[in-house]
Amino acid sequence: MSRLLPALAALVLLAAGCLYYYKLELPETRSWPAELDAAAFHTQNGSVEVTTAADTTTTAFITRRCYGRSRADAEAHIDDIVITDTLADRRLDFRVTAPSGPRNYGANLELNVPRTAALDLHTSNGSITVTGTAADITARTSNGAVTLTGTTGAADINTSNGAVAVAVHSGSIAIVTSNGRIDCDLAQLGATGHTRLRNSNGHVTLSLPADASARFDLETSNGDITITPGFGSVSYTKNERTHKTGSIGSGAAELTIKTSNGDIIVRPR
Repeated sequence: MSRLLPALAALVLLAAGCLYYYKLELPETRSWPAELDAAAFHTQNGSVEVTTAADTTTTAFITRRCYGRSRADAEAHIDDIVITDTLADRRLDFRVTAPSGPRNYGANLELNVPRTAALDLHTSNGSITVTGTAADITARTSNGAVTLTGTTGAADINTSNGAVAVAVHSGSIAIVTSNGRIDCDLAQLGATGHTRLRNSNGHVTLSLPADASARFDLETSNGDITITPGFGSVSYTKNERTHKTGSIGSGAAELTIKTSNGDIIVRPR
């Protein structure tokens, strides 16, 4: 009997959730006309999309979402989603909070930020997309894809369930995903920089400048590792199908790739 209790509880929650069939979405806009060094945006059950502003103003286009038994019920609960923002010492802290339970709450964010503001982005469910920024990025989502395009600075990406795609990034980068492909294209990696890619289940492809210089440690428990021709020079201290170590060029930067299920490909851009 005790084994049935968790399953019965899950069915009760599912049945309760099915009662909330009416979706209410409420948009709003907030702006901060101040020069920022850093901005943190944390939301729940929603996507985060970042583009860059032509001036120092930061703008957030917010879409709150709440489900109810009817329009009136959803309207009565939409303000359970609370948004707070604090601006101090050229740092913005923006947070969305909502109750837990069977009722579905969430908030999508479309952000227009100064190009040189460092970003700390979190969502509990949803994708994160960043385009054109030139400062450090931290991106965390518990369930969703992460995409960076044309970014510069140190990037730290973590998703528990989603693909990661990075195109034309300049700077050090660390990526962790438990499920999903990693495609990472680095336009530049400094001599003191690092590239650390970890995937517990999926393929990893890394593109580097042909004149890149890095010490590498590449390992997969189930797959093949390939360093394709086109780099200035490649030397190996270990050259096995599932584990390779050595250097590209003079071996200045750090390059580590680990995956438990999937191929690893390192290739010139």
